[in-house]
Amino acid sequence: MTPVITAAFKSWADVSPLKFAKAGKGMKGDITIGFFPRYHDDGNPFGAQDFAHAYLPEDGRLHYNANWGWTFDPTKKGEKRKVDVQSIGVHEIGHTLGLDHSADKSAVMYPYFAPGMKKRDLTDDDKKGIKALYPE
Repeated sequence: MTPVITAAFKSWADVSPLKFAKAGKGMKGDITIGFFPRYHDDGNPFGAQDFAHAYLPEDGRLHYNANWGWTFDPTKKGEKRKVDVQSIGVHEIGHTLGLDHSADKSAVMYPYFAPGMKKRDLTDDDKKGIKALYPE
């Protein structure tokens, strides 16, 4: 899983002054990522259609919903009904960095996503949002 999560972070690092590194064993990162069941002791259970949720920078948690079928490549045969780990990662990392949803339907930060979709590339709208929060 690490390569797709690394790629999701790289999407944001490539267009901002932010740098990301995996926390070493026994260290707590500023952003923590995991797969969790619907009820997972954060006071925010997943709804039936929720793929994931994330918290703002002060908290930094990103939770994937373990009840969904996940894929590393939604274009592969047999994977079309699964959810792309990297696409959701790019979107949710945007939230952990402080971004809200976008009204631009092509943006990674647009709130709609469906199994089989692949939305990994930041749009101008996404880039404008992150640069407003973290100017170079």
